[in-house]
Amino acid sequence: MKLLQLLIIIVLGTSSIWLSAMFGILDWKATSLGLITIVISSLAPTCAERILSLMGSNKKFEVFVNYVIPTVSCVLCFIVIAQINTGNRLCALIISGVAYVCYPFVWWYQNRDNKVLEESTNALGGGLGQFND
Repeated sequence: MKLLQLLIIIVLGTSSIWLSAMFGILDWKATSLGLITIVISSLAPTCAERILSLMGSNKKFEVFVNYVIPTVSCVLCFIVIAQINTGNRLCALIISGVAYVCYPFVWWYQNRDNKVLEESTNALGGGLGQFND
């Protein structure tokens, strides 16, 4: 089920890019900025959720990693913006493309033991059992 959720996120998340490509108005600046924006908007809430779920545990390194991931994503965003401003098309597209390709794997790793997603019955991930405490 997690794979299906990832595919839905990827297809819907990139809809502005592939719809622009279908109509022939694809711009490299919008594409690179769109890809890195998807990465940040997807990983930051997941990291925050993971940090909250690990509070009080002995997994200090994993908490640290979940603080580093959004920071690295933001730094990559600033690098992409700088490359766009200098007109470096290839570098901006490569950085945002690599970040976009890597983010589903990071998301998958963060949610490898997320109990809410095990019994997911809808696109938001979660069943009625999560409310029965």
